[in-house]
Amino acid sequence: MIPPLKRCLAGLGIGWTTILWAVAQPVVTQVEPPSWWAGHTLNPIRLLITGKHLEGGRVQVEGGGGSVSRVMVSPSGTHLFCDLEVRKGAQPGVRQLRVTTAAGTTHADFEILEPLPTAGRFQGFGPDDFVYLILPDRFANGDAANDRPSKSPGLLDRKKSRYYHGGDLKGVIQKL
Repeated sequence: MIPPLKRCLAGLGIGWTTILWAVAQPVVTQVEPPSWWAGHTLNPIRLLITGKHLEGGRVQVEGGGGSVSRVMVSPSGTHLFCDLEVRKGAQPGVRQLRVTTAAGTTHADFEILEPLPTAGRFQGFGPDDFVYLILPDRFANGDAANDRPSKSPGLLDRKKSRYYHGGDLKGVIQKL
């Protein structure tokens, strides 16, 4: 440390460790997702906690309703990942995620939501759940006039998989 700065800090009654401590305090700027449903089938969930100085961080849920495991922090200390298990019978409401590092502690909100209503939501699989995929070139040839594009002469051959097969939207419309 530069001696004049050290003397100046000492004259103010501030030690160098106090400056380091103040700079390295963990800061949380965002939690994603910010909430989750009690009793959801996707459990545990992976949280992304964004901030500063999160190196070596540990996470706890204050107020009950969940537990944290598998904490991983990016080398830059700006992103912390953890798995949060929301207990099945957890009461809805805002909880505090307490993030603790060697330099201090900070808090961030996380909300446990009411379970999703099941009435009318899970009706099974039906015709409305299908999407039919058509590759027009492979489906039906409705207009032979467009079979030989000027940009790709000689590439029409239904026997070769990487060549044009002549299908087009007119052919799709005719078959429907």
